[in-house]
Amino acid sequence: GKFAMKKYYKWIFVSLFIVIIAGFGFTFTVREGSAAIVSRFGEVREVYTESGLHMKLPWPFEKIITYDTRSQYMDSALVETLTNDKKNIILQVYAAWNIEDPLKFYTSIGSNATAEKYLGDLIANAKNSTLGKYPLSALVSTDPGNVKIDDISREIGEQVARNASDDYGIRVEAVKIKQLTVPGTNISKVYQQMIAERK
Repeated sequence: GKFAMKKYYKWIFVSLFIVIIAGFGFTFTVREGSAAIVSRFGEVREVYTESGLHMKLPWPFEKIITYDTRSQYMDSALVETLTNDKKNIILQVYAAWNIEDPLKFYTSIGSNATAEKYLGDLIANAKNSTLGKYPLSALVSTDPGNVKIDDISREIGEQVARNASDDYGIRVEAVKIKQLTVPGTNISKVYQQMIAERK
């Protein structure tokens, strides 16, 4: 009768509820422009870079770590660097990067915030080693033939890209000079050098 029908609907509702919960527990979605790592008790079981629906065991057996693999942008710190002729300058660059190898990124860095810190260190090292080969006139000169900004930018970018890929699974798409500043104490030296060049 009526009681049997109520019981029947109740069981249908409970069964549907269990199926929905199980569906959420045993599946996950990787969106376009993302990658996912499936970790089972702390060990990486699978890496997914293709978008779509995938199977997993429910938490706490397996954990899903997702990463945005689209391009990210960052500016380097405003830190003084020495040129070959011992002049202090501040060369700020911006970098465009993305996650190339999700597994290497996960095991070496783990998060975008840490990635930007590590990239900042790579950029600082590349700026120091590259600018140490060039005089100030390669950056600021009245003679356009002396200026080597494109070469400097390319050298910094190549060094950062190589190290970021090898160590962290990051593809550095571009490193470009954003601004060049001369600290106040060096401005008069720069003017003197430019006046001497003009003479």
